[in-house]
Amino acid sequence: MPLNTHNIDLPNTTSSSLPLEGISLAVLTVSKPANMGLAVCRFNADVTADGTSPRVQLAPDGYFSAGDGRPSDTEQNAWLMDETAFNTLKADTNTRQNDYHFDYEHQTLHAEENGKEAPAAGWFNLSDLEYIPGEGLFTLNVQWTKKAAQFLRDDEYRFISPVFHYGPDGRFKNLNP
Repeated sequence: MPLNTHNIDLPNTTSSSLPLEGISLAVLTVSKPANMGLAVCRFNADVTADGTSPRVQLAPDGYFSAGDGRPSDTEQNAWLMDETAFNTLKADTNTRQNDYHFDYEHQTLHAEENGKEAPAAGWFNLSDLEYIPGEGLFTLNVQWTKKAAQFLRDDEYRFISPVFHYGPDGRFKNLNP
């Protein structure tokens, strides 16, 4: 997801309103929503002439946190991407039927509340997640829309901001669709 470059307001969320007991939700954005984690992962997308990116990093390997210290609700006060987390993500992809998407400004999280459209910026296939120890979590073969590919080429968007559920140990549990 391209970086949310503007502060956004999310409805207040409690742990009990999340879909899985003992799992929290990280929204990697520049705002600070209640009960949600926050970080920004930088990526430089090499967009090919046909509008694809062969490899996009979604998270670094190991423990990581936002510059302001979030998350504060995990055992290590950090999120964790490791082989265990990756295996959990891969198992979760087996429960999905649709590709993952990137959107603009996390609008898919807000569309129902604000009534605005939530167009996709790009898509990647469930089988295209890759974990490389020492490097992190990647997706391969991202197909950007024409508009998003141009935004990336023009450096109007330079960051991604994945949304994911995580457990008390900070490990990724699943990526939000």
